[in-house]
Amino acid sequence: DLMMDRHESIVVIDDPLSSLDKGRRLNTIGRISQCVTDSRQVIVMSHDVDFLCTLDRRIRDRRIVTGLSVESDGSSSMISDWDVVAERRSEAKKRGDRMQGFINRKVKRSEVDRVDIRFQLDDWLALAFPSLYNHGSTSPVGEFLGNLESNDSGTVLLGPTRAKELRELYDFSNDLAHPNLGSGLSDDDFRVYFSRTLQFCRGDSGR
Repeated sequence: DLMMDRHESIVVIDDPLSSLDKGRRLNTIGRISQCVTDSRQVIVMSHDVDFLCTLDRRIRDRRIVTGLSVESDGSSSMISDWDVVAERRSEAKKRGDRMQGFINRKVKRSEVDRVDIRFQLDDWLALAFPSLYNHGSTSPVGEFLGNLESNDSGTVLLGPTRAKELRELYDFSNDLAHPNLGSGLSDDDFRVYFSRTLQFCRGDSGR
């Protein structure tokens, strides 16, 4: 923000989530996505694969993305190409598996994240309606819902039942994205919303 003109600048961002609450990830992704638009080149380094995959989805249609992986064998490090698109599919599946495992009481609460719902809905929108997914938005699902509700097209695209369910899931996940909200929820509360989210993304929630 301190640079007057970033258009000819190369910006290096090192592990931007290391000191942030997990609920603020999407805002951070939105800011970095805007920085990518405004800058000549942006280099992002992180150990958080889910974060990198979400960032990739936001910017890939606007800029050339090159993924590199650094691996160490203890004595030396090797840089190799990283297929981010394939990794994105893998991360979405692993996230869904964790959520299902928590529903089935096979995964501990500490192994799931309260913003998993947001990321899962984000992935659903990018796959279901790619032309309506705003890669530059800090909240693509929220923007998508706003557009549906403002012109009453939700009934055509989703049907009234699914449009209402998406709104409820998004509002719930949006509350959970704030660190001081959701602390009083029980494990069973989370199981209900995780289950509803997975059912919605599979298309099981009716029209």
